[in-house]
Amino acid sequence: MKKLKRMNLLLVLLAAMMLLSACGQGKKEPTEKDAKEYVQASFKAFLTGDADDYIKITGESKEEVEKEYEEILGIMKDDMESIADFKGDSAEKCVNASKKMLASTKYEVGEAKKDKDGNFQVEVTVYPSDIFNVIMKKSMELATSYNVDEDLGMLVAEVFERAVDEQSFGEAVSYQVSVNKDSEGRYVIDDEDLQTVVFGMFEEASNVFEGSGKVYDNPYFNWKKAEWDAAPDEEKSQCCLAIVQYLYGFTDDQMATVDLNDANIQSSIQQIKEGVDLAYAGGVDFSIGDYVELIKGSGVFE
Repeated sequence: MKKLKRMNLLLVLLAAMMLLSACGQGKKEPTEKDAKEYVQASFKAFLTGDADDYIKITGESKEEVEKEYEEILGIMKDDMESIADFKGDSAEKCVNASKKMLASTKYEVGEAKKDKDGNFQVEVTVYPSDIFNVIMKKSMELATSYNVDEDLGMLVAEVFERAVDEQSFGEAVSYQVSVNKDSEGRYVIDDEDLQTVVFGMFEEASNVFEGSGKVYDNPYFNWKKAEWDAAPDEEKSQCCLAIVQYLYGFTDDQMATVDLNDANIQSSIQQIKEGVDLAYAGGVDFSIGDYVELIKGSGVFE
């Protein structure tokens, strides 16, 4: 779970919504058909918020499940509001965009098989979405054009919403999900299996915001959030110039002709600073070099 702390808040919501499956089936001895339906209902509940089937199977009260669902969304909103510029309507818009993303997942629940211990294995086939790559690309575009006077929260929410519409899905991948009897005699989905399947729904979801650990030749590129925040403004400007040189492939001679007093140059440097601030505001802690590689990989500078 440590990776979740360095990931986009969307995944925090996703992990929290897994709690909906924790109660288990009320039946003591479900059939293979029951086990399949339970898995289907659980995925439907935490991916779409439609818990009617889940409530019917588990015997949980609708009020309690809906309350839990709203509490989870409330936590998501509070987390977003703790980030600079994610306030009020923009945080709510981001939550709604997150719900739309979760509901767009593509998967199929197959047949269940009972094992010799009386537990069940249910096959779940997912079609991995590239939505996090789309979000990253659009975020890089945003970082290179962001105006400090704009409502950042609204812009980020729009990035998420557009990414849902533009995502594509990969080849089918199958997983086995265990439905086991717990100490109280209830049948519950294995938490680790559930998490594995859900993360499998998103390409590179577990490492898209991870640092590479690479050591770069340019010392500025080895900075992380702590070094960036502690650096004086002049040093940040030099770091931004190093970013420009790498992205555009300028030679040292070409960079030597740059007039730091030129208004256009100053505007470009400020824009890059705001882009780095934007990336670090989201809770990531990869290096400046990793950030630059992500920008380059987004295709914005091709």
